[in-house]
Amino acid sequence: MAKTAPHNNRQLLVGLVVGMVATGLMAGVYFVLVEPAYFRDGSDQSLLLSEKEREARKTLLEVESADAELISPTEFEKLIRGKSPYVRTTTLHRALTYAREEQLVEFFDKTFEVSDDGLRYEIQDAVIRRLAVIDPEKAATVIGNTSSDRRIVLLTIVFEEWSVADLDQAVGYGLQLDGDDRLAVLDGVFNARFDLPEIELREIAIQLGLEQRVLERVAFRQLNQPVDNPSEIWNKLLDDYGDNTDTLSKVQIELLVHIAPTWLDGSGVEAIQAIKDSSNHTIKTLVLERIFDLVGDEDPQRAFDLANGLQEIDPSLMAQVIENWARIDGLAAFKAGATVTDVFARKPVQRDAIEIWGEVDPHSLLTALEELPDEFHDFAFRHAMRGLARIDPDEALKQLNGISD
Repeated sequence: MAKTAPHNNRQLLVGLVVGMVATGLMAGVYFVLVEPAYFRDGSDQSLLLSEKEREARKTLLEVESADAELISPTEFEKLIRGKSPYVRTTTLHRALTYAREEQLVEFFDKTFEVSDDGLRYEIQDAVIRRLAVIDPEKAATVIGNTSSDRRIVLLTIVFEEWSVADLDQAVGYGLQLDGDDRLAVLDGVFNARFDLPEIELREIAIQLGLEQRVLERVAFRQLNQPVDNPSEIWNKLLDDYGDNTDTLSKVQIELLVHIAPTWLDGSGVEAIQAIKDSSNHTIKTLVLERIFDLVGDEDPQRAFDLANGLQEIDPSLMAQVIENWARIDGLAAFKAGATVTDVFARKPVQRDAIEIWGEVDPHSLLTALEELPDEFHDFAFRHAMRGLARIDPDEALKQLNGISD
C-alpha cells in the first residue's frame, strides 16, 4: 500500500500534462483555423455577433466560381441594401473577381435597372473598374449610355486602372478623346500614379492640352503638405503660374496664401517685402490682401507692424490694416495711424480709422472725442453722428441739440 500513493501521483501528473497538451492543441486549432475564418468573412466585430448574424454576413461574401453566372444587378441591390460600405464594397469586388469580360459588359448594361441611385453608382463603379483591368479600351466604350457627369466619373476610373497597367497606351488613347473626356484621362492618371514626378505629370498634361489642370491638382495636393522652404516654393510657383493670372484657380491662390504663415514666422517683414517685390502685380495684391486679413484678425498690432515695416508704405495695404483694426478697437487703430513711418500717410489712415470707428461703435467714438487731436474733432463728430443716426436716431437728435441724459 505504501508504494501505491507515489504510483497514483505519477498517474495524476501524467494526466495533467496530457490534459494541458490537449487543451493547448484545441486552443491552437481554434485560433489558427476557427477564429480567423470569422474575420476572413469580411465582417467587422464578428465575435460580437450571433452565429446567425455571422452566417448571414458570410453568405454575402461568398465568391462566385469561375463558371458561375452573375446574379442580376437588381438582385445585387437587394443583397447589399442596408449593409455597411465595407461589406458592400467587398461583396461587389469578390463577386466580380472571376467574371468574364462578356459577363461584365452584360452586367453593366443591366445596372440601369437598379432603382437606388447611390447603389447603382457603386455597382457601376465596381464593374467598370474590374472591366478596366481586363480590357480598358472596352471599358471606355461601354459607358456611352451614361449621363455626362457619370461618364466622366467612370472614364476617370478606367484611366486610373489603365495608367497603372500601361501609362503610354492610356495617354495615347486619351489623345484621341476631346473636351471633358481628356480631363478624365488626366484625373485618372493623377489619382492613380502619385508615384510619378511632377515634371512627368506636367508633360502628360501638356500633351492633353491641360497644363493648368495639373497645376491646380498639384496645388491642391500641396495644400495638405508642410512648407519646408517657403521662399523657394513661392518662386517656383510664380514660375509655374506665369503671367496669366486670370487663369489662376481659388486653390492656386490658397496655396500661395498657405505658404505665407510659415514664411512670416521665419522671416517676418522680409517675407512681406519679398512678396510685395514680386513682379506679378495681381498675385502679390491678392495674396497680400489675404495675408493681412488673416494676420489682422488674430493680431492687428502685428499686421500693422508688418505693413509699417515695408521699405515703402503701401497706402492701400495700410488702409486695409487700419480699417480692420478699427472694427476691433477704434482708438488703438487711430493711435497706430499716428505712428506710420510715412508722415504723409498718417492723417489719411487716421481718418480711415475714424470712419470705420463711427460705423461700428459711434457711442465710443463720441466718448473718446476729447482724446483726439483738435484737428480731428469735427470730422470725428460728424461720423459719430452719422453712425448714431443709423442705429439710434433719438440719441443722435439729443446729441445734436446738446441734450444728455
